[in-house]
Amino acid sequence: MEEKYFTNNNEFMVLMRDSDINNAGGMQTLAASEEIAKTRTIKNLMNGNKLYFGEPRWYNIHGNKFLGLNVAAPITDKKGKAIGVVGMLFDLKPIADFLNDSSRSIYQGARRILIASNGVIATHPNAEFVTKKYLM
Repeated sequence: MEEKYFTNNNEFMVLMRDSDINNAGGMQTLAASEEIAKTRTIKNLMNGNKLYFGEPRWYNIHGNKFLGLNVAAPITDKKGKAIGVVGMLFDLKPIADFLNDSSRSIYQGARRILIASNGVIATHPNAEFVTKKYLM
Protein backbone atom coordinates (compact mmCIF):
# COMPACT_ATOMS: atom_id res chain seq x y z
CA MET A 1 0.00 0.00 0.00
CA GLU A 2 1.24 3.51 -0.82
CA GLU A 3 2.87 5.56 1.95
CA LYS A 4 0.59 8.53 1.26
CA TYR A 5 -2.27 6.63 2.94
CA PHE A 6 -0.50 6.61 6.32
CA THR A 7 0.09 9.38 8.85
CA ASN A 8 3.43 9.80 10.66
CA ASN A 9 1.94 7.59 13.44
CA ASN A 10 1.23 4.86 10.88
CA GLU A 11 -2.54 5.47 10.95
CA PHE A 12 -4.31 4.52 7.75
CA MET A 13 -6.33 7.27 6.04
CA VAL A 14 -7.87 7.71 2.62
CA LEU A 15 -8.43 11.42 2.11
CA MET A 16 -10.23 12.65 -0.98
CA ARG A 17 -11.18 16.07 -2.28
CA ASP A 18 -13.81 17.02 -4.81
CA SER A 19 -12.18 19.77 -6.86
CA ASP A 20 -15.39 20.53 -8.77
CA ILE A 21 -18.50 20.26 -6.58
CA ASN A 22 -20.79 21.50 -9.33
CA ASN A 23 -20.04 18.69 -11.80
CA ALA A 24 -19.52 14.93 -11.77
CA GLY A 25 -15.95 13.79 -11.35
CA GLY A 26 -13.20 15.94 -9.93
CA MET A 27 -12.35 13.56 -7.07
CA GLN A 28 -8.68 13.65 -6.08
CA THR A 29 -6.93 11.35 -3.60
CA LEU A 30 -4.71 13.27 -1.18
CA ALA A 31 -2.03 12.20 1.25
CA ALA A 32 -3.11 11.41 4.83
CA SER A 33 -3.39 14.49 7.04
CA GLU A 34 -2.00 14.75 10.57
CA GLU A 35 -4.40 17.64 11.23
CA ILE A 36 -7.41 15.42 10.65
CA ALA A 37 -5.96 12.47 12.54
CA LYS A 38 -5.47 14.67 15.62
CA THR A 39 -8.95 16.23 15.69
CA ARG A 40 -11.34 15.93 18.62
CA THR A 41 -13.74 14.24 16.20
CA ILE A 42 -11.47 11.27 15.58
CA LYS A 43 -10.59 10.90 19.26
CA ASN A 44 -14.24 11.01 20.36
CA LEU A 45 -15.35 8.46 17.78
CA MET A 46 -12.49 6.09 18.52
CA ASN A 47 -13.45 6.29 22.20
CA GLY A 48 -17.04 5.17 21.67
CA ASN A 49 -19.11 8.10 20.40
CA LYS A 50 -21.59 6.97 17.76
CA LEU A 51 -21.91 10.02 15.52
CA TYR A 52 -20.30 13.43 15.32
CA PHE A 53 -21.58 16.67 13.80
CA GLY A 54 -18.82 19.24 13.99
CA GLU A 55 -18.90 22.96 14.35
CA PRO A 56 -17.63 25.37 11.71
CA ARG A 57 -13.86 25.85 11.99
CA TRP A 58 -10.86 26.65 9.86
CA TYR A 59 -8.94 23.72 8.36
CA ASN A 60 -5.58 23.76 6.62
CA ILE A 61 -5.08 20.53 4.73
CA HIS A 62 -1.96 20.37 2.58
CA GLY A 63 -1.88 24.17 2.30
CA ASN A 64 -5.56 24.46 1.36
CA LYS A 65 -7.15 26.65 4.05
CA PHE A 66 -10.93 26.58 4.20
CA LEU A 67 -13.85 26.98 6.56
CA GLY A 68 -15.39 23.56 6.99
CA LEU A 69 -17.85 21.47 8.90
CA ASN A 70 -17.44 17.74 9.47
CA VAL A 71 -19.79 14.81 9.92
CA ALA A 72 -18.35 11.44 10.92
CA ALA A 73 -19.21 8.03 12.36
CA PRO A 74 -17.07 5.16 13.64
CA ILE A 75 -16.33 1.98 11.73
CA THR A 76 -16.71 -0.87 14.22
CA ASP A 77 -15.76 -4.53 14.38
CA LYS A 78 -18.28 -7.30 15.14
CA LYS A 79 -18.00 -6.57 18.88
CA GLY A 80 -18.79 -2.87 18.43
CA LYS A 81 -15.22 -1.64 19.05
CA ALA A 82 -14.22 1.36 16.94
CA ILE A 83 -11.50 0.43 14.47
CA GLY A 84 -11.72 3.47 12.23
CA VAL A 85 -13.77 6.46 11.17
CA VAL A 86 -15.65 7.42 8.03
CA GLY A 87 -16.52 11.04 7.57
CA MET A 88 -16.87 14.08 5.39
CA LEU A 89 -15.59 17.63 5.56
CA PHE A 90 -17.82 20.17 3.90
CA ASP A 91 -16.22 23.32 2.54
CA LEU A 92 -18.66 26.07 3.54
CA LYS A 93 -17.52 28.55 0.86
CA PRO A 94 -20.06 27.45 -1.80
CA ILE A 95 -22.86 27.72 0.76
CA ALA A 96 -21.59 31.11 1.95
CA ASP A 97 -21.33 32.37 -1.65
CA PHE A 98 -24.91 31.25 -2.30
CA LEU A 99 -26.30 32.83 0.87
CA ASN A 100 -24.28 36.05 0.56
CA ASP A 101 -25.26 36.66 -3.08
CA SER A 102 -27.04 40.04 -2.96
CA SER A 103 -29.25 39.06 -5.91
CA ARG A 104 -31.07 36.72 -3.50
CA SER A 105 -32.15 39.62 -1.29
CA ILE A 106 -35.86 40.30 -1.09
CA TYR A 107 -35.27 43.75 0.36
CA GLN A 108 -32.35 46.18 0.56
CA GLY A 109 -29.94 45.29 3.37
CA ALA A 110 -31.24 41.72 3.78
CA ARG A 111 -28.75 39.25 5.26
CA ARG A 112 -28.78 35.50 5.27
CA ILE A 113 -26.67 33.96 8.03
CA LEU A 114 -26.00 30.31 8.79
CA ILE A 115 -25.50 29.52 12.49
CA ALA A 116 -24.51 26.08 13.84
CA SER A 117 -26.55 24.52 16.63
CA ASN A 118 -23.90 25.56 19.17
CA GLY A 119 -24.19 29.22 18.12
CA VAL A 120 -21.04 29.42 15.96
CA ILE A 121 -21.59 31.61 12.90
CA ALA A 122 -20.80 29.56 9.79
CA THR A 123 -21.59 32.13 7.12
CA HIS A 124 -22.13 35.88 7.29
CA PRO A 125 -21.76 38.73 4.77
CA ASN A 126 -19.19 40.28 7.14
CA ALA A 127 -16.33 37.74 7.27
CA GLU A 128 -15.21 39.10 10.68
CA PHE A 129 -18.21 37.36 12.29
CA VAL A 130 -17.49 33.91 10.83
CA THR A 131 -16.49 31.34 13.52
CA LYS A 132 -17.56 33.71 16.29
CA LYS A 133 -20.24 32.62 18.74
CA TYR A 134 -23.65 34.23 18.30
CA LEU A 135 -24.90 35.55 21.63
CA MET A 136 -28.63 35.92 22.09
